[in-house]
Amino acid sequence: MSIITISQIRSSILGSFLFLTSMVRAQEFTPTTTMDSLIVNQVCSPAVSLMHSRLLLDSLPHYEVLVFAKEEATFFTQLKERKPNMQAVPSRHANDVWKVRIENNEDFVYLLNCPHIGFIDLVRKLPRTELIIKDYDRGLNSVTLTHSKYPQLRGSGIKASIKEDAFDIFDIDYSDRISSIHNDTFKITTHASTMATVVGGSGSTSYESLGIAPEIYLSSSGFFDLFPDGDRYFQDEDIGVQNHSYGIDIENFYGFEARAYDESSLRNSTVAHVFSAGNQGEETATMGDYSRVPGWSNITGNFKAAKNVITVGGVDSFGLVIPMSSKGPAYDGRIKPELVAMGARGSSEAAATVSGSVAILQQAFMEKNGVLPPSDLVKNILINSADDVGLPGIDFITGYGNLNLFQAVQIVESSQYISDNVALNDTMYYDMVVPENAGQLKVTLTWNDLPAQVNAKQALVNDLDLTVVASTGERYLPWVLSAFPHVDSLTSMAERKVDRLNTVEQISLDNPTPGVYTVSVSAHNLLGQVQEFNLSYATERADKFLWVNPAQGTILEAGKEFLIRWSHSFRASTGRMHYSLDGGDNWQLLDSLISLDHLYYKWKVPQIFSKVLLRMQIDEEVFISDTFIISPKTEIDVAYDCADELLLRWDSVTDATFYNLYKIGPGSARLVSSTDQLFYYLKKTPEIDNYFAVAPVNQQIEGFRSLAIDLQKQRASCYIISFSAESENAGARLNLLISDIAGVKKVRIEKEFSGTYLPIHEFQEIDRVQYTFLDQDLAQGLHLY
Repeated sequence: MSIITISQIRSSILGSFLFLTSMVRAQEFTPTTTMDSLIVNQVCSPAVSLMHSRLLLDSLPHYEVLVFAKEEATFFTQLKERKPNMQAVPSRHANDVWKVRIENNEDFVYLLNCPHIGFIDLVRKLPRTELIIKDYDRGLNSVTLTHSKYPQLRGSGIKASIKEDAFDIFDIDYSDRISSIHNDTFKITTHASTMATVVGGSGSTSYESLGIAPEIYLSSSGFFDLFPDGDRYFQDEDIGVQNHSYGIDIENFYGFEARAYDESSLRNSTVAHVFSAGNQGEETATMGDYSRVPGWSNITGNFKAAKNVITVGGVDSFGLVIPMSSKGPAYDGRIKPELVAMGARGSSEAAATVSGSVAILQQAFMEKNGVLPPSDLVKNILINSADDVGLPGIDFITGYGNLNLFQAVQIVESSQYISDNVALNDTMYYDMVVPENAGQLKVTLTWNDLPAQVNAKQALVNDLDLTVVASTGERYLPWVLSAFPHVDSLTSMAERKVDRLNTVEQISLDNPTPGVYTVSVSAHNLLGQVQEFNLSYATERADKFLWVNPAQGTILEAGKEFLIRWSHSFRASTGRMHYSLDGGDNWQLLDSLISLDHLYYKWKVPQIFSKVLLRMQIDEEVFISDTFIISPKTEIDVAYDCADELLLRWDSVTDATFYNLYKIGPGSARLVSSTDQLFYYLKKTPEIDNYFAVAPVNQQIEGFRSLAIDLQKQRASCYIISFSAESENAGARLNLLISDIAGVKKVRIEKEFSGTYLPIHEFQEIDRVQYTFLDQDLAQGLHLY
């Protein structure tokens, strides 16, 4: 075996290999690399040649490493005999894993050559978050439609854990729904608060702060330790889903953390773990089979290669994968990521979107069955209901497709799923009826697999097989991708064949013949007696059209661009779109040649304040949307802030007949006043609320509510913003700027004479905020005004 040293940052060994990479000391969101110290990422022993490792480890500081002991008793006995000063304690994460303290190079060399060790990895890696959020679009993943059609599904009764830095516990979009803080850091970050908002924001401060599950309870858990939280945490806190919007370097192996998450998912079977795929989509893996394929297999962290978790990539508002979103396959050729979701500026928000959606499905399932669903059933339903985007069919970029929450909820509500188990060499059969005029049948099989051995060449342990047999006798196998490490193979279309890699198998049929179809699940290989599994299935009717966004009650901001969205299964390629401002009596043409397969239309929303309908005509059929609202948006601020009162003011909105002023609290908006004025006097009391917002109203139609302001952060003065004097010829030019004219009867300028201030000028006409006066009566000396 030879060692090939590529650089001091990256070294790899062919066959059994030593892999070293520089420690990443990252500023938030931006990874940077230094070579001042080295991390042992992976060591497969025994290593024959140690020359390069000795050279590279000259500056190795004291480190704790995790060691997988193939022969545990022998390893520990020999360690005590040969290295009595080397500290080794059992890891809390697994019985066959030891935490070992390396004091010097000789310690490392001993471990490297020990025949009883199968794998070494660093205890502490530096995670980094993977997103900055802006312009979040809930329409893409049918979240807005789900909120409209299933208003009772708000994440009620579900708890989500945000594993990273701490979120802001005083954020009024969720501060009343914090169940616990189990974080090992006092570092509060915008990223963590944003993740909490995407998952469960109430929308109190603004429309943009409305999360996927606005009634969910939130818990904070730190990511100082990249291993799963303890079982006690998940069980005592009754956690349903945990969001992981962070990553480390690209890691292409099945590591300690990956195995730990697979184990944890089996012990805590109703906890769904959702990981961001990473933001290294244009980078090249430094190890493994895909190290010579730039831009592929660059998931950030071996824990994301776990089999029993959901890994999520990011797409923009148009459903296009963002270049930075990390791609698959996993190190052994499995499909990663499994899903994509809205994440225009990083995969973090995509993961949070899926985490919030998991909570919605969990609530829907619990209301029907009284218990939380197994995590692999939730994963199954999300995959089976996803929309195909990117390359046709399943692929290593978008996985099984783009999250469609509305379709996922429909599968739960219609109970189109099966939970069962199968024994080795046994087969389970299920009949499904495909109705007339079906455009597609899709069936998905998932199971939570046993953990593989650390550094296993292939992670799959228990292997199940899915088949579908039509009433005609035709037999269909799952879609399988080529994982050969070449771009041509990784971008090739999936083929129907037996799957020997994945714990997800999917069969889809376009335009299936109506009749009874038989779905079978068999066990090809099992380590144990039986394997539990989940199936879900769905048929899509041909010639179907559905308005996705805007939905009932959606408010669009006048003058802004908005993506109108729909789904359809027509063979026709174009349609005609109109809108109506009078309930459908009259229609105005938007576009006579709409491309239906685009599934969106970019609309410059007109400057109006009205209820609106949309109409799509496809051939002779017409589809009318639910009623939504177009409204201008106003802004509120503090005109002045005095000792006993303050003045709130806002901009005028065309066609508004009055304005509703709201006190904003955690998860609530209480009406303070309805007024036709553009200001409101607020008396100060000890109980005064901090947050206020205003919404215009036109003939009982309430429009776009303003961003809520925090009174304590406005820094408004008590009327006078500035008052200054400057010499002008032989006089003094006095300049006054006040914050507002509301409540002001007159402005009087006074001058000091022998210790007494006397009026020298008065402005009676109060129609502006800026005033100037020239005092020409100046004597020699100091003048005070």
